[in-house]
Amino acid sequence: AAQLPLAGRLGNAVVSYGLYLRRLFWPEDLAPFYANLAVVGLPTWSSTDLALAGVALAALAVAALATLRRWPFVFVGLAWFFGVMVPTIGLVQVGDQALADRYMYLPIIGCGLAVAWLADGLLEERAWGRGAALVLGVVVLAFCALGTRAYLPHWRGTLPLWERSLATQSQHWIAANNVAWLLATCPDEETRDGERAVALAESAVRLTRRGNTAYLDTLAAAYAETGRFDAAMEVQAEALRLAERQGAPFVIVDLRCDEYEVRRRLTERAERDDDASDAGIAIFEEQLAKAEALTDDEQPYLVVHEAGDAPAQTAARIAAQVESQVEDTTEPIGAEQSSAASYR
Repeated sequence: AAQLPLAGRLGNAVVSYGLYLRRLFWPEDLAPFYANLAVVGLPTWSSTDLALAGVALAALAVAALATLRRWPFVFVGLAWFFGVMVPTIGLVQVGDQALADRYMYLPIIGCGLAVAWLADGLLEERAWGRGAALVLGVVVLAFCALGTRAYLPHWRGTLPLWERSLATQSQHWIAANNVAWLLATCPDEETRDGERAVALAESAVRLTRRGNTAYLDTLAAAYAETGRFDAAMEVQAEALRLAERQGAPFVIVDLRCDEYEVRRRLTERAERDDDASDAGIAIFEEQLAKAEALTDDEQPYLVVHEAGDAPAQTAARIAAQVESQVEDTTEPIGAEQSSAASYR
């Protein structure tokens, strides 16, 4: 990932604090990965977002200090939240993410303490306090249950999960690439959508300035799905050249098995009906029909795994192939360089 300047990381930290608090009390636009668009030169947050978040955080700090004597638990809870969040708030950049919901697991305890003790302090001296607390608790639990029910469909599978990410961030290059790959290669014909896969893959490649070998590989697969095989080969060759320039190991693993044996195993699996995979004889025949011979440029990167070979032996051959490429690299592999693997 491109290293962002300190000012950009500070701004992202302020907005992230605000978003974490907002999603704690109003969980909307949740996704598995929130991309930091600044990594690809786009604005992640607007100046309005930054100003609103800054004002909100300052107001919370002032309120906590103003009520320190009466309600010290508010100060303690907010201090817990802000302090525990520091290592993961983005001041030290990690990857392409702007923030991550999983970082809330420990900091949220501080918010819970502050809210619980504040509610107790406000309601304990009132005759209707206990009844109000009970009703409030039921309402909160009902809200959480309804929210969970609304989000469950997004988490039922890989495709709807990344589609959700695209819905929350239209220029999410990681989600665009993942959705494109699924639409181009999914065994289920009803799921495949070659034209949309091409559009999304081209978007991911454009946003990353054609600098990611995996995304180029996805674009090649999308072109192949739409029958544009010449374009697919050109992009695949571009990915190979990019991997060589970056010094990124590139391995093609060729998994081989006698055709009769494959058909026998697929037939037995279908008869047992105890496997979740929907890859049957029809998909196998389609793969055979679309199989392509390796080019002369691809042959040096080939590692063959025959049915019956010990997995450890193949893993050792892959490791040796990677090591030989790294030894031939004139420049060390850095954090911004990616590795690429292609499977046939």
